[in-house]
Amino acid sequence: MKKILPFILLILLMVPSCSGRKADEFYRANKKLTTMKSYSALAEVMVYGNKGMSRYMVKQYWMEPNKLRIETIEPDFLKGKILVYDGLKWKIHHPLINQKYEVNSLKGDDQLIYIGIVQKSVLSGEDAVYKFAEKNGLKYIEVKSTLADGNEYRRHVALFMERNEYYPEILEIYDDKGDVRIRVSYSEFNYNVELKDSLFNLD
Repeated sequence: MKKILPFILLILLMVPSCSGRKADEFYRANKKLTTMKSYSALAEVMVYGNKGMSRYMVKQYWMEPNKLRIETIEPDFLKGKILVYDGLKWKIHHPLINQKYEVNSLKGDDQLIYIGIVQKSVLSGEDAVYKFAEKNGLKYIEVKSTLADGNEYRRHVALFMERNEYYPEILEIYDDKGDVRIRVSYSEFNYNVELKDSLFNLD
């Protein structure tokens, strides 16, 4: 019993210490999201459907509260296409037809490209759940929430943040069955980068 007692005491001492570290990391990850005013990033968007997989490579620019610019790099038939939201309406430049036009809502490829952004309002809301996770042998903080305007194919969203600077690295969207429908991998993520309003205007 005397030999076991030190181990019990050690475990009891470790429990509050581990809980404290966990809470601190979750706080830091949440703060990274709530204090994000802008970002730019390269994003690989993988879309999984019943008929196969689609891949998009885009450059994202986002600025609070809801300004957005997405430049398509791949596939080739969409290369150079630009989506811009200035806080009021969507504007699109399509290089194949060399035209600019406005739409009230996004559809098709445009919608799939848009859904790959880091949705701050969703991921930093009260419903967001934080936990430690491991993916591809790497350790992350996972932030998971429910999409308010989701459907059976896009119900939940999870953001995986690396545990050094708490930058987003992977975003996944799941259907009602828990299967991944969209996976976004971020690189060259620039946090609170200075962006000009003119970037979100195609005029």
